[in-house]
Amino acid sequence: MAIRSSLENFQGARTLFVWGLALAWVSLCPSLSGCSLYRFGNCTLHAPNIRSVHVQMFENDTFRRGLGPWITEAVTKEIQLRTPYQIADASSADSFLRAAWLADRKTIVVETATDEGRDVGYTGQLEVTWTDRNGNPLMPSRVVKITEDVSFVPEVGQSVSTAQQDLIRKLAQQIVHQMEACW
Repeated sequence: MAIRSSLENFQGARTLFVWGLALAWVSLCPSLSGCSLYRFGNCTLHAPNIRSVHVQMFENDTFRRGLGPWITEAVTKEIQLRTPYQIADASSADSFLRAAWLADRKTIVVETATDEGRDVGYTGQLEVTWTDRNGNPLMPSRVVKITEDVSFVPEVGQSVSTAQQDLIRKLAQQIVHQMEACW
């Protein structure tokens, strides 16, 4: 009876050892196959080696005043809202975001019988660069041109200012979208 008990204990220990080896092998397989650096969740959208961004004041090459600071503020808020990056000053930032407002254009899409704008389109175009501290581009290409269109209807009380506000919101979203990691 004692021999049988010790034999059962040995077989139980052996089974436990085999299961332990199998579990260890399964846990090592992903790291051996290249999946050890696999990331999931929100962190997959952003570069893991970047922790902070310095958003320089966006240049404004148009005749409309105040667009540079307005889009800079919108992009800064969008980065804080949608990314894990911290906004930092130039001396401590890991990366630098620069942009220039190249063009804004107002066009009449639909006009009334008296040649007034019934539906007016408003287009803005920016040129954006995002680089690391060494000047290496962090976007798919060194310079990304982003163009957005909005429309407004003056007859219902909308104005160029409301169109600019909507356009700046959309441009800021597009810039932050371009900061996501490529798949």
